[in-house]
Amino acid sequence: MFVSSHKIKLDGSLINIPKRDYEIRNDEYIASLPKSFGNFLRTVKHKNKMTVDQIIEASTVGRNTISETMRGARLPSFENAQKIVFGVGSNWSEYQEYLDGK
Repeated sequence: MFVSSHKIKLDGSLINIPKRDYEIRNDEYIASLPKSFGNFLRTVKHKNKMTVDQIIEASTVGRNTISETMRGARLPSFENAQKIVFGVGSNWSEYQEYLDGK
């Protein structure tokens, strides 16, 4: 029996997840974001046949930030993430579809 839990909606039903399990899953999800975001950017970069220099110019984000983001070494600020996504010729909907595996 657990004392502390989070209620989440899953397929229209509310379920309880023990707080400890929820925090572990949330931490794993957050830890996976830099790598998945970097993979997405590399995929779109190749699809659009862009160079890193073209992304830097289009996004106005620095070379180190772009390089570290594409390697999955860091997750940029939300503002820089937006600039990079639009700089590679993409949008948030395409990123969400990528995460959903569509």
